Amino acid sequence: MNPEQAAIHNLDRRRRPDDIKDSADALLKNADKVREILDDISFNPEDFSDLYTEEGVAKDLRYVADMEKTFRSRASYEVIPGLTEGDIKRLSERVEYEVIRGINAGQWFEGVGAYKTSDYDDIKNGVDVVLEMQEESSYAHLGMGVDITFSHNIDKKFRRIKDEIDNFDGDKHRLARVKYFDSANTGIRGELHSLARAVIAVDLPMLKDMTSVRDDETLNKHISEHITLLEIQHQLEIFLAYAKKNNPAAAKPIERASGFVNTLVDKLKSEDRVHQSEYTKNRRADDAISRCLELFSVGNGE
Repeated sequence: MNPEQAAIHNLDRRRRPDDIKDSADALLKNADKVREILDDISFNPEDFSDLYTEEGVAKDLRYVADMEKTFRSRASYEVIPGLTEGDIKRLSERVEYEVIRGINAGQWFEGVGAYKTSDYDDIKNGVDVVLEMQEESSYAHLGMGVDITFSHNIDKKFRRIKDEIDNFDGDKHRLARVKYFDSANTGIRGELHSLARAVIAVDLPMLKDMTSVRDDETLNKHISEHITLLEIQHQLEIFLAYAKKNNPAAAKPIERASGFVNTLVDKLKSEDRVHQSEYTKNRRADDAISRCLELFSVGNGE
């Protein structure tokens, strides 16, 4: 058993496989429709051929096609009992959709918009969603990785964040990068670089709750808003402390994003809301994140 398989096993060894399978099957019924919506709202590299040349865009699209071919070849591999790699990929896409819906339609976070990245940036650069955060008259951006809790990708995402902080030099080695981005708010069109990153991990029980909310007003009041925000806040605090001690040059973009998120948490009273709710349906996601954050205790004096 390799380390990624072991991580999956440790996360799920106490779960009943039939419970996971039943929940997943219900959530996967609309998978094709969700994929269609994500395709429709994501950035299309072909719209940027004036910036990167048609040849450059074609090269990126070939990369995506090759990677998707590889994904399809592995789609039927069973990762945990009853669930294949293809199932887990589609569940993660459902999480992406619900998070974007919550932020944009449910208006979870005042002054924050969510942008679905291109398949190229999703696969190559590991950024599923970009959050654009308004700070008075300016904007900050945060690159998000989004996954279902028991995907092995959650481990990869945190290792990538650590490597980016360790290697950051402000030149050839920066933080997260998004090649295809377009914002009417900022006028930025093209590349975003040196983005702070965070990971949103959602467990099946909370995902089921999120999908059951139909209207925007109710979605705005769902506890997943505050759980997601606190996930991001905790990670940025850990990343910032690690960067300040191990590579201070990498700290500035993380500090800016962390400050904005801290303001949101205070304004929305997220800690109080989660505590009062006694909501535990995302507990395994919290445990998975905590385990991954142990990576940042090395060299951080913890």
